[in-house]
Parts: sequence; structure tokens; C-alpha cells
Amino acid sequence: MERGAGEWRDLLRPDNDQLCWHVVRVRAGTDNKIYVNSYNVRTGNWSLWSEVPGNGRTYSALATTNYGNSLYLFARGTDNKIYVNSFNSSSGSWSLWSEVPGNGRTYVGLATTNYSGTLYVFARGTDNKIYVNSFNSSSGNWSLWSVVPGNGVTYSRLAATNYAGKLYLFARGTDNKIYVNRFNNDNGKWSLWSVVQGTA
Repeated sequence: MERGAGEWRDLLRPDNDQLCWHVVRVRAGTDNKIYVNSYNVRTGNWSLWSEVPGNGRTYSALATTNYGNSLYLFARGTDNKIYVNSFNSSSGSWSLWSEVPGNGRTYVGLATTNYSGTLYVFARGTDNKIYVNSFNSSSGNWSLWSVVPGNGVTYSRLAATNYAGKLYLFARGTDNKIYVNRFNNDNGKWSLWSVVQGTA
């Protein structure tokens, strides 16, 4: 669900000994601060809400994914820049907020997923085009922002996931139909945008 400042997101991650799983909830508070709450499956206890370190603020829904040994959290800043904060389960510490390289701007929440060893984040640009930026931990570099092939345009937040060896990106078109674009890492190509079957 997308509820702006009231949204929470669930994400599973293993703890340091790799034996116990946590459900991590992240949300933007009514004060626009960013909070986290984690549930330990082994003990049955919640950590209770606490502010994510780094003094981040947002007006929009957050995006989260696991990548490598870390939980990555993406937020639209109150200046419309795009920020990332990551939690390392080995060290138990947050990286603090930093701008995602490439000077991206957005008016809505982000989308992110881990696919084929690479971290992807997607944004609706201030020109309503659809952009992607990716991070590879092996090189330590971001790809910087580029338009997702297919000339897609949207006024809304995106959704992304990986399934059966492909990355799926979903968008609401300006005609209010729902579109999908698939990326196949084997050939390095996008399918281009097409209407999701069954869309009214």
C-alpha cells in the first residue's frame, strides 16, 4: 500500500549468526522522520520504533531491499534528491544517509530490487520519464541515472521485483493502464513497455 508518510514496509533479513530471521519494518513518520522496527522470529520480540540514524526526512513512501550482507533503504529527500542508507548485519551499523550518485530528482517514492548480483533502484524523474541506477558491490560503482528503454512515462511511483531469472518493472501509464518492462541479464536487454494482460 502507498500511504505516503504513514507507509511501512516489511523485509526479511538474517541476523549475524545466520540462524534467526528478522522482519524489518521501515516507515516515514507523521513528522517526516524515517523509522525502523525489527521483529526477531527466535525471541518473538519487536525492537520498537526508532529513528533510522542520519537525520533523514521524506514526504514519500520508502523502498527497501536486501543486497549482499546489507539492508538498503532508499528515500526521496525533502529537497527531491534521492538518498540511500544501508544497514550492515555483520557490523550492526547504518551507513547514514548519502545521495545516490547521478543527481537524480523525483517527486514520489522509489522502487528497488536485487537482481543477478546487482542492486537496482528506479525513479520517476521530474520530467515523468522512468530512470534506473544500479550498484555493483564488486566494482563499488553506481551506473548513474539513465532512462529505462522504451520511452515510458508515469506520474506515479514504480514497483520492481525479480522473478524466474528476469527483473520486472511495473508502472502506471499516463492512460492509467498498467505496464511492465522486463530486463534479462543474460542478453542485457529490456523487453520494452507492454500492457499487463488483464488491465482494464
